[in-house]
Amino acid sequence: MEEEDSPIYAVVQKSTKENGDPPPIRSEFLVSFLVDKRGGALTGSRGSGIRLIIPPKALEQPIRIKCSYCPPDIPNSLPPLLDGDAIASSGVIQLDCSPSEAKLLRPMLMELPHFCETEQVGRELIVIKSLDGLTWSEHSQFHCAASGWNQTNEEDLYMDVVSQLQLSTVKDDLDTDRIVRVSLISFPKYVAVVSRTRSKSATITKEKGGILKSQNVTVIFPMNCVQKKIKAGLQVRGINQKNLGDLPLGWETSPVLSISPLNRRLHEPIAIQLPLGGWKSRIDREIKVLVLKSASDAPTWEDYTPYTAIEFQDNELLVFTKVTGLFWVFLTTKPSSNAAEVANTLYKSISSVQYLCEVIVFYRPEFPRAWCNTFRIHLTNRRGLEQFSESKLNNWKLCLRRPVSLEEGKYRFRFNQGLVLVGQDESILGQIVDTLDFRPFLEDSLTLVSRKMDQQPLVRQPTLEMSKSDSGATVLDAELEVQL
Repeated sequence: MEEEDSPIYAVVQKSTKENGDPPPIRSEFLVSFLVDKRGGALTGSRGSGIRLIIPPKALEQPIRIKCSYCPPDIPNSLPPLLDGDAIASSGVIQLDCSPSEAKLLRPMLMELPHFCETEQVGRELIVIKSLDGLTWSEHSQFHCAASGWNQTNEEDLYMDVVSQLQLSTVKDDLDTDRIVRVSLISFPKYVAVVSRTRSKSATITKEKGGILKSQNVTVIFPMNCVQKKIKAGLQVRGINQKNLGDLPLGWETSPVLSISPLNRRLHEPIAIQLPLGGWKSRIDREIKVLVLKSASDAPTWEDYTPYTAIEFQDNELLVFTKVTGLFWVFLTTKPSSNAAEVANTLYKSISSVQYLCEVIVFYRPEFPRAWCNTFRIHLTNRRGLEQFSESKLNNWKLCLRRPVSLEEGKYRFRFNQGLVLVGQDESILGQIVDTLDFRPFLEDSLTLVSRKMDQQPLVRQPTLEMSKSDSGATVLDAELEVQL
């Protein structure tokens, strides 16, 4: 395909005064903009974080491009996400151009920030696109980096546009160093950045079979297991130390394995090889192979051990099965009839996606009464303090700004070191905590009224403690820059 052969970055030849080419344009846009053969750099306003760079002579005629984030309630705008996948940017980007038959003669570059934890074990970012919102495909021409950009390399990529418009670096222009760059040679209807479990794929044929390997896990497809050529994938979802601590005493577990295409019956059994290096003695233990039957809000794992063959070879465990799907192997103590219940409890935790966001706290002294103070807490993915109304008011002061990595759910907040909460009826609530529901890319805020404890001097600076509501694990315990 032409798009796959195009370079990730368009290197534009310098335009000179001798050839009479007009300079590219540079502007901001709210929803749409008009661009012609001059090309240019267009940056989304109001904190959208989108920047489009269109090289000169990439268009045959002037066109109007509409570029915006789709609200999550618009039909056919959200891609079909698998279990454990999540949108990594502020939403799905919708592109519309007028006239609709307009084409690009040179690749256009779209730059947008993402907010998913790229260092999370076994995860990766991909870009998918769609022409109608119904059929989605993976887009190969993109680049993602979590570190700062090298300005020299950026000038090499956009020599003409950067030199004439004196563009700042992507990090400075978009106010973040988590940037995804997408090269487009056409105008898809929708573009989305997705965080998913890292995947390995291979082509499986009847004559040769195939092998998939990821994170010390190997899946062997023998000959004649399929009747026609298929593309198979393997995803290995690791278990962190926190989740391992939630296992019953004496239990051990493998990673969660996803073999696609899911729920496909094969003609010959495939072999799943799992290393046993970290597993202890198998005396008084038994192997339980579980398969995921439902991946809804209430995941349902079932015991699939009677339908598999299990062998031990050297320091490996071999599991043979004729069906693909999501598998989870437990080494349990006898009796282990509750293995499926343990898996149902742990699976939601290990499937959660970590989002990079900020805890921002504003402070208004002597409000609503002279003897109390008001704190407003924001959990946000938005960039820059100018997005908050409190930053524009003189009577509000910033007292805390910390980056954190959160998963979707409820979080508890409480004051320590000499501060107590005050109720709406001005009664003292003491150390009662308030909760805030974090939902990615949606505005969440909590207002707390507090006062200083009576007859207790402030030995240390007051602190704000943030913890998970379900597990009680502390996420943040930071000092507040306030003077009481």
